[in-house]
Amino acid sequence: YDFIGTDSKLVAHNANFDMKFINYQFKMVGLEPIAMERVVDTLVIARKKFPGQRATLDALCNRYGVDNSGRDFHGALLDSELLFDVYFELCGGAQHGLILAETKDTNQASEHNTTGTNLSSLQGDYKEPRSFSLLEKEKQAHKNFIETEITEALWLKK
Repeated sequence: YDFIGTDSKLVAHNANFDMKFINYQFKMVGLEPIAMERVVDTLVIARKKFPGQRATLDALCNRYGVDNSGRDFHGALLDSELLFDVYFELCGGAQHGLILAETKDTNQASEHNTTGTNLSSLQGDYKEPRSFSLLEKEKQAHKNFIETEITEALWLKK
């Protein structure tokens, strides 16, 4: 209870399940329960981000490439370490392959673009941006929506 404190956020996967046990134990020893407003539930985040897909901790580890090979059973310490990595990825993750220094080695010049970014270190295949053309009726519907529905927009204020 001292470690958790009174104002820190807790991150849990399927928090409703865990918080029932934690708050029951706190109640048993006369401590105040933790309000759900202090809890970030990664299961809720994952279900919003990937609707209709599996959102177990194992499934999210697989989706994000988090090594969970040592997870033979459900254990609090290992699960919390895995959840740290999964939560980090759910929040946007790390930016891979960004090199800020210019390349000095001329042998590597073909692997770098003009900004010095090592293109071979970028993860995933590069795809050209797709262009989407709108139908005239879609453009008109958008214009009508902007003119009639958006009345408190920042760009309308003077």
